[in-house]
Amino acid sequence: MRYLSEHEQLVRGTNEFPIAFYHITKEHIRYEMPFHWHLECELIVVNKGSFRLLVGNASFLMSAGEAAFIPSGMIHGGTPKDCEYQCVVFDYDRLFQGRQVCQELYRKWQFLITRQFRNFAAKSMEAILAGRICDTLYRTRQGYEFRVIGLLWELLGCMVETADTFETETASDHRKREELKKVLWRIRVDYDKDLSLEDLSRESGLAPRYFCRIFKEATGRTPIDYLNFYRVECAAELLCSTKKEILDIAFSCGFHDAAYFSRVFRRYKLTSPREYRLSHAKEDKIQNSGNP
Repeated sequence: MRYLSEHEQLVRGTNEFPIAFYHITKEHIRYEMPFHWHLECELIVVNKGSFRLLVGNASFLMSAGEAAFIPSGMIHGGTPKDCEYQCVVFDYDRLFQGRQVCQELYRKWQFLITRQFRNFAAKSMEAILAGRICDTLYRTRQGYEFRVIGLLWELLGCMVETADTFETETASDHRKREELKKVLWRIRVDYDKDLSLEDLSRESGLAPRYFCRIFKEATGRTPIDYLNFYRVECAAELLCSTKKEILDIAFSCGFHDAAYFSRVFRRYKLTSPREYRLSHAKEDKIQNSGNP
């Protein structure tokens, strides 16, 4: 399963309920959030610890109780620290589909929803609503779908009500974002192949030196550092979700030397591939040992 290279194209939820929910803890195999984007909007809510969110060229340190709204198409990623957080990925367009009155109101404010990043302080009305959305999705009690859709509408109203300024993206910023998307997409589909700095800079259409600068400004990492980080994330998922040999996993994730793979894996995960697999196997046994 190559989740990390495919999930941007997935259709979340169902036609009746186009919403996907993720509850992430330290034990989760996708604990860190690689840079990505999707056509849906996303809510991120921090329950415990802290989460360094990078979105556009900005960095935000989120603490417990804070929330963020990521609009459609915006590149984002994050690094959790002793963190438990939740993500809701949803499509306002599909939610309003077939509801003529709501569609007309939505079009009036669509520029805000599709283009504006928002971060919400703890105890703000928006953060409280985001937390209630996550709590309802986590518990999934009978009729929860109606409550979630109602809460999403209320959140939309709050965001419109409290928006006093509207930022516009410059042509230069838009061009940089689109260039970066091309590179991130190339990494996602070809991370298992030999990729050089020249390959990635050519994908962006920029000179290598300028490409390195804007890539690091946006992600906090050099292109090759990010490529290795992404390969390790893919390897970590395979270690936990398959019984493949570690050497086979290394090769399938773009590493051609077992010792180098182990060294790079330890740099990002602070443990060896074998120890990582064993620790997650133990956690799965503990989680599944309770009474049904």
